[in-house]
Amino acid sequence: MNTEKDEGTFADFMDAEPKASTGWKWVEGVVDTDDDHIKIWHGKPPTADKGGAIRQSGRLVALVAPGPGKSFIVQFLLKARPADKRAAEILKDVRRELDFYLIELSTPGRPAPWAYAQYHCDTAANIYSKVHWGWYPKGPKRLTEPHSARVIRQGRRKFVFRPARQSS
Repeated sequence: MNTEKDEGTFADFMDAEPKASTGWKWVEGVVDTDDDHIKIWHGKPPTADKGGAIRQSGRLVALVAPGPGKSFIVQFLLKARPADKRAAEILKDVRRELDFYLIELSTPGRPAPWAYAQYHCDTAANIYSKVHWGWYPKGPKRLTEPHSARVIRQGRRKFVFRPARQSS
Protein backbone atom coordinates (compact mmCIF):
# COMPACT_ATOMS: atom_id res chain seq x y z
CA MET A 1 0.00 0.00 0.00
CA ASN A 2 1.36 3.38 -0.99
CA THR A 3 1.32 5.70 2.02
CA GLU A 4 2.98 8.62 0.25
CA LYS A 5 0.76 11.56 -0.46
CA ASP A 6 0.20 11.92 -4.22
CA GLU A 7 -0.54 15.54 -5.00
CA GLY A 8 0.67 15.62 -8.61
CA THR A 9 -1.63 15.75 -11.57
CA PHE A 10 -1.28 14.25 -15.03
CA ALA A 11 -0.35 17.73 -16.30
CA ASP A 12 2.46 17.83 -13.73
CA PHE A 13 3.68 14.49 -15.04
CA MET A 14 3.61 15.73 -18.64
CA ASP A 15 5.49 18.92 -17.65
CA ALA A 16 8.16 17.00 -15.72
CA GLU A 17 11.72 17.16 -16.99
CA PRO A 18 13.31 13.88 -18.10
CA LYS A 19 15.10 12.22 -15.19
CA ALA A 20 18.15 11.18 -17.20
CA SER A 21 19.47 12.15 -20.58
CA THR A 22 18.64 9.60 -23.25
CA GLY A 23 20.99 11.12 -25.79
CA TRP A 24 18.09 11.81 -28.14
CA LYS A 25 17.04 15.33 -29.08
CA TRP A 26 14.90 17.20 -31.56
CA VAL A 27 16.04 20.33 -33.37
CA GLU A 28 14.17 22.82 -35.49
CA GLY A 29 14.86 22.62 -39.20
CA VAL A 30 13.30 21.92 -42.58
CA VAL A 31 11.66 18.53 -43.17
CA ASP A 32 11.83 16.91 -46.62
CA THR A 33 8.27 15.72 -47.25
CA ASP A 34 9.48 13.38 -50.03
CA ASP A 35 11.07 11.21 -47.30
CA ASP A 36 9.53 9.49 -44.27
CA HIS A 37 7.94 12.10 -42.04
CA ILE A 38 5.18 12.65 -39.51
CA LYS A 39 2.64 15.46 -39.60
CA ILE A 40 1.31 16.75 -36.30
CA TRP A 41 -2.12 18.36 -35.99
CA HIS A 42 -3.76 19.98 -32.99
CA GLY A 43 -7.50 19.86 -32.40
CA LYS A 44 -10.32 17.44 -33.02
CA PRO A 45 -9.63 13.87 -34.18
CA PRO A 46 -9.74 13.12 -37.92
CA THR A 47 -13.06 12.05 -39.42
CA ALA A 48 -14.07 10.13 -42.52
CA ASP A 49 -16.44 11.63 -45.09
CA LYS A 50 -19.17 9.63 -46.88
CA GLY A 51 -16.68 8.43 -49.48
CA GLY A 52 -14.26 7.20 -46.83
CA ALA A 53 -11.69 9.97 -47.37
CA ILE A 54 -9.98 11.15 -44.21
CA ARG A 55 -10.40 14.76 -43.15
CA GLN A 56 -8.03 16.18 -40.58
CA SER A 57 -10.15 18.41 -38.37
CA GLY A 58 -7.33 20.10 -36.54
CA ARG A 59 -4.67 22.63 -37.42
CA LEU A 60 -1.42 21.37 -38.99
CA VAL A 61 1.29 22.48 -36.57
CA ALA A 62 4.52 20.63 -37.32
CA LEU A 63 6.44 18.13 -39.44
CA VAL A 64 8.89 15.63 -37.94
CA ALA A 65 11.57 13.49 -39.58
CA PRO A 66 14.52 11.43 -38.44
CA GLY A 67 17.73 13.46 -38.33
CA PRO A 68 21.39 12.50 -38.19
CA GLY A 69 22.53 10.37 -35.26
CA LYS A 70 20.22 10.50 -32.26
CA SER A 71 18.19 13.47 -33.47
CA PHE A 72 14.92 14.43 -35.09
CA ILE A 73 14.19 17.42 -37.27
CA VAL A 74 11.04 19.36 -36.39
CA GLN A 75 9.62 22.03 -38.68
CA PHE A 76 7.02 24.16 -36.96
CA LEU A 77 4.36 25.45 -39.35
CA LEU A 78 2.64 27.50 -36.69
CA LYS A 79 4.53 30.52 -35.41
CA ALA A 80 4.14 31.91 -31.91
CA ARG A 81 3.32 35.58 -31.73
CA PRO A 82 3.21 37.54 -28.47
CA ALA A 83 -0.44 38.52 -28.93
CA ASP A 84 -1.61 35.01 -29.93
CA LYS A 85 -2.09 33.06 -26.68
CA ARG A 86 -3.93 30.24 -28.47
CA ALA A 87 -0.95 29.56 -30.76
CA ALA A 88 1.36 29.56 -27.73
CA GLU A 89 -0.84 26.93 -26.00
CA ILE A 90 -0.95 24.78 -29.14
CA LEU A 91 2.84 24.93 -29.50
CA LYS A 92 3.26 24.06 -25.82
CA ASP A 93 1.05 20.97 -26.26
CA VAL A 94 2.99 19.87 -29.35
CA ARG A 95 6.41 20.43 -27.76
CA ARG A 96 5.31 18.45 -24.70
CA GLU A 97 4.36 15.49 -26.92
CA LEU A 98 7.57 15.77 -28.96
CA ASP A 99 9.58 15.63 -25.74
CA PHE A 100 7.56 12.72 -24.38
CA TYR A 101 7.41 10.45 -27.44
CA LEU A 102 10.79 11.22 -29.01
CA ILE A 103 12.99 11.76 -25.95
CA GLU A 104 11.52 10.63 -22.62
CA LEU A 105 10.32 7.25 -23.90
CA SER A 106 13.69 6.60 -25.58
CA THR A 107 15.20 4.45 -22.89
CA PRO A 108 17.06 1.14 -23.06
CA GLY A 109 14.72 -1.78 -23.57
CA ARG A 110 12.16 0.27 -25.50
CA PRO A 111 11.70 0.41 -29.27
CA ALA A 112 13.74 2.93 -31.26
CA PRO A 113 12.07 6.34 -31.01
CA TRP A 114 11.27 6.68 -34.73
CA ALA A 115 9.66 3.23 -34.76
CA TYR A 116 7.72 4.11 -31.62
CA ALA A 117 6.58 7.42 -33.14
CA GLN A 118 5.24 5.50 -36.16
CA TYR A 119 3.50 3.05 -33.83
CA HIS A 120 2.00 5.93 -31.82
CA CYS A 121 0.25 7.17 -34.97
CA ASP A 122 -2.00 4.06 -34.80
CA THR A 123 -2.86 4.16 -31.10
CA ALA A 124 -5.98 5.14 -29.20
CA ALA A 125 -3.84 7.67 -27.31
CA ASN A 126 -3.30 9.46 -30.62
CA ILE A 127 -7.02 9.55 -31.34
CA TYR A 128 -8.09 10.91 -27.97
CA SER A 129 -5.29 13.44 -27.55
CA LYS A 130 -5.53 17.06 -28.68
CA VAL A 131 -2.30 16.41 -30.60
CA HIS A 132 -2.61 13.96 -33.53
CA TRP A 133 0.29 12.30 -35.32
CA GLY A 134 0.13 10.92 -38.87
CA TRP A 135 2.99 8.98 -40.48
CA TYR A 136 3.74 9.51 -44.17
CA PRO A 137 6.15 6.78 -45.28
CA LYS A 138 8.50 7.20 -48.22
CA GLY A 139 7.73 4.93 -51.12
CA PRO A 140 6.87 4.61 -54.79
CA LYS A 141 3.13 4.65 -54.09
CA ARG A 142 3.08 7.78 -51.94
CA LEU A 143 -0.07 8.06 -49.85
CA THR A 144 -2.07 11.26 -50.00
CA GLU A 145 -3.28 10.67 -46.47
CA PRO A 146 -1.23 9.46 -43.52
CA HIS A 147 -0.55 5.75 -43.17
CA SER A 148 -2.22 5.94 -39.78
CA ALA A 149 -5.31 7.84 -40.86
CA ARG A 150 -7.52 5.02 -42.06
CA VAL A 151 -10.57 5.37 -39.85
CA ILE A 152 -13.47 3.08 -39.13
CA ARG A 153 -16.51 4.00 -37.09
CA GLN A 154 -17.65 2.08 -34.06
CA GLY A 155 -20.92 3.21 -32.62
CA ARG A 156 -21.80 6.85 -33.14
CA ARG A 157 -18.73 8.76 -32.07
CA LYS A 158 -15.73 6.48 -31.65
CA PHE A 159 -12.99 6.22 -34.27
CA VAL A 160 -10.27 3.60 -34.49
CA PHE A 161 -7.22 3.86 -36.70
CA ARG A 162 -6.15 0.89 -38.75
CA PRO A 163 -3.15 0.70 -41.10
CA ALA A 164 -3.67 1.13 -44.82
CA ARG A 165 -3.80 -2.13 -46.77
CA GLN A 166 -0.93 -2.66 -49.15
CA SER A 167 -2.07 -3.70 -52.61
CA SER A 168 0.00 -6.30 -54.42
